[in-house]
Amino acid sequence: GPVNALAIPLYTLLIVPAVLLATGLAMIVPDLGTPALAAVAWFIELTWPVIGIPASWPLAAWGIAGLPWSGWLALTLGAAAALAPLPAQARVAGLVIVVSLCAWRAVPPQHGALNLAVLDVGQGLAAVVETRHHVLVYDTGPSFRSGADAGALAVEPYLRHRGIRGIDLLVASHDDDDHVGGAATLARTLRVKRRAASGQALHPLGRVERCLRGEHWDWDGVRFEWLHPGVDVLPGDNDRSCVLRIRAGPHVFLLGGDVERAAEEELLRAAPPGAVDVLLVPHHGSRSSSSPGLVAATRPQWAVVSAGHRNRWGFPAREVVDRWADAGAAVIETSRSGAIEFDVDPEQALRAPREWRRFHRRLWQDP
Repeated sequence: GPVNALAIPLYTLLIVPAVLLATGLAMIVPDLGTPALAAVAWFIELTWPVIGIPASWPLAAWGIAGLPWSGWLALTLGAAAALAPLPAQARVAGLVIVVSLCAWRAVPPQHGALNLAVLDVGQGLAAVVETRHHVLVYDTGPSFRSGADAGALAVEPYLRHRGIRGIDLLVASHDDDDHVGGAATLARTLRVKRRAASGQALHPLGRVERCLRGEHWDWDGVRFEWLHPGVDVLPGDNDRSCVLRIRAGPHVFLLGGDVERAAEEELLRAAPPGAVDVLLVPHHGSRSSSSPGLVAATRPQWAVVSAGHRNRWGFPAREVVDRWADAGAAVIETSRSGAIEFDVDPEQALRAPREWRRFHRRLWQDP
């Protein structure tokens, strides 16, 4: 684009040669090389806004979705045709192929169906629910001391991989960093239409709705409903977590953030979730959650634990895993499986999820 038309000659013809010359001079005559390097640094800082400001624009970069192998082959051939000394018609055809594949996205679910992905964000939680025309992101994983966060490292790349460039509802179940650390990145890099939370973490990002028991909505034949918290909130950030129930035909999913036993008891009393097919195990499988009452009331087919590999808290607790397994659930963990994806068809029985590491195993991974 226009930025590259200026930046490439600037760095190729001026800055890179100047750096090399100043570095060589500094090695031979330090008294002359040091001010020469300082002058080059000053010139880079002076010209940096030419690149830095356009890089902050919303469409400065355009990521290509995760194409199948045939798509990558077609993209390569199209780019080669567009750049090769071929007749104009062939070059235009190549350009059309490239543009079309750059705009490609994975086939979304049919009406009434959904995709649920529980992402591997280390010690934290992030899940993506995709219906025919809508996307909900439930929590965004942690931030890190390095300045990076799971929004940039896991959630946004997954959405780009699916060809998704906007979020209809961004949810922060509660204010713990391992659940909201990536929210600011997503709000900056993607178009976010609505935000919902039980706490204050999302307020700097714009208007926020409160998740409140009894409120519900339908997207593309899929029903979403807040089961917790109620009007009278419990003390403790974890127990104020937004609990979301999702129905796609006969299939039911429960996302519970970090609710602990007090919140679980209130949930069972005020808004019993009933039996569910897939349940995100509360609080990463902590002993303070997954009470026998919740396990007996929900009896999921799949219990998904989002926890970090060998995390210092020992999540999930062995007795919690055994409790869910004894109730008939298949317990799967992001620390072992990587991203866990359910493709849900309301007309069919629920299929086993895709576990990223099982289907994309690498030699260096733990067995």
